[in-house]
Amino acid sequence: MRKIKKLIRNLKILYQYQHKIKNVQKEIKKELGTVEFKFASFGGADINYYVVRDNKKFGMLRLAIIHKENDSSLPIVRFNKKKRLTKEYTAYAVGFKYALTPKVLYHSDDALVCEYLKGKRVFDILQKDKSKVWSILSTAVETYKDLHNLNIVHLDATLKNFVMDNTQMKVIDFEYYAGKEDFTLEEQKAYDYVRIIEHSLRKIPHKYQENYHEFIDYLDKIVPKEIRNVDFKYVKPLINNIQNYPIYTALKEKIFTKLTF
Repeated sequence: MRKIKKLIRNLKILYQYQHKIKNVQKEIKKELGTVEFKFASFGGADINYYVVRDNKKFGMLRLAIIHKENDSSLPIVRFNKKKRLTKEYTAYAVGFKYALTPKVLYHSDDALVCEYLKGKRVFDILQKDKSKVWSILSTAVETYKDLHNLNIVHLDATLKNFVMDNTQMKVIDFEYYAGKEDFTLEEQKAYDYVRIIEHSLRKIPHKYQENYHEFIDYLDKIVPKEIRNVDFKYVKPLINNIQNYPIYTALKEKIFTKLTF
């Protein structure tokens, strides 16, 4: 029944915004030439399409349909259309120069198209061999370090948003942004690190979780001093599972001193 209700809701959205969808796609064709659009998914506030050229996936379109003002009670939000599209555009435009993100192919007030990455989601790679959790996380946090050096934060830190593009791990989906003005950039960077660890360990057997010592040593080398003593007060509900994992004590004592629940 839930699936049927969701399908009906999504069909209503497609009908409600059909003129806008057609107009945006028309403008994209003017810019990119002969392309087609195949429905991919509904996001929380957007419709996502594969952009196809010569029967091959060429790009990914995020078409913004919902706009809401910020909910000041939440530290992380994504419903202000301009803010989420600007956040993602900036991340891709800067990150691509360093092989950290896809390339931007089109950008407007209502939509963003980035190149389609053919590789596998890193989350799926980990599920096939969970013993690789710490080597995969080492590469992921190094990627975040490089993004953070460019003052780019993610705020949706899961391996589902990492794609293995040939041998390079790249990050996608940057639509989340800070909802509170005093949720500082340093706090956001620290959250990225803890969140990617917390989310990745949810389905990892205990026997693999215990082998965290080399990872902690590596994290100790790359996490800058200025974010180690930040306050996690705003995002504690989003990362509280971390206290159930063997790595928690070492993470709190050696890396993030205020990671206390």
